[in-house]
Amino acid sequence: MSHEVIRGDPHAGKEGYRPVRRGVRAALPHVDTMDAGHGVHALEELPKEVRRA
Repeated sequence: MSHEVIRGDPHAGKEGYRPVRRGVRAALPHVDTMDAGHGVHALEELPKEVRRA
């Protein structure tokens, strides 16, 4: 069982990003945090989010 769902999305770090694809929109009600996942720096932040969860 999951306590919190964190999604790393490569487009979420872009200014003006809106989730328009059906799969992402369908997942959003089940996602607690959406973080940028567009590069190494963004992925390095992911463990910090996991620790906060």
